[in-house]
This record gives sequence, structure tokens and C-alpha cells, in this order.
Amino acid sequence: MTMLLGYENHVDQADVVLAGGVWTIPLTNLQSPLLSRKARSSGLLTSSTKFTIDLGASRAIRMVAITHTNLTSSGQYRITWYSDAFSTAVGNTGWLAIPGYPDDDPDGLGASIFHVFASATTARYWQ
Repeated sequence: MTMLLGYENHVDQADVVLAGGVWTIPLTNLQSPLLSRKARSSGLLTSSTKFTIDLGASRAIRMVAITHTNLTSSGQYRITWYSDAFSTAVGNTGWLAIPGYPDDDPDGLGASIFHVFASATTARYWQ
């Protein structure tokens, strides 16, 4: 059995910038350590729901977690990382279904994405 413990939340750091999408509840709420703070897109279009993350410096990432979402069972996600400011993609996960949805939501918290990379992926710019 292999276990990965995610412990460093880079998004909470002061030099991280979140941008993009169209939000009725601000995207910057995701930088709060309180899980009760949510961001809410204005609609279901990809242009409304996608966002970028500038980590301020290149960082090695093994896991991306987006929790307590209002995604439906038909929702999908894609993670892309860039070598520069969001113009040269060096990799992406492709479109993926949310694993375990809806079976793994016994408390009604909403679908969660826990994407684990096979090895550390280093980049400053993420979408």
C-alpha cells in the first residue's frame, strides 16, 4: 500500500495569485485556511470556471486538491502546467472524471478532486 500525505498548502501563501473565470463569490476565498470560505462561479461554462495560479516561484507539486465543490457527477477537470506565464503548456492531465463521485460523499460536503501525480511536477504557473 502507498500513502501520500499532502501537507503544504502553497495557495495560502502571500505571493500566490489566483485569477481567471467569472465568480459571484470571489476566487480569492480559496486562499483562506477556513474550509467554510467558498468560491462560486457565475455559471457552468469552462470560461467561467477555469482559473490560473501563479505560485510566485517554481514549486514541486505531488498533489492538487480542490475540495467541497458543487460539481455534478458529469463534471470533469483538467490540470495544466506552464513553463512561462500561461502561454507555453509543458503538460496537462487531460480531461478526467472526478474519481469516486458520488459514492464518496457520505457527509454531503460536495465532490472533491484529489489529483496525485506519479512524481513531483515542478512549475510556477498552473491552470
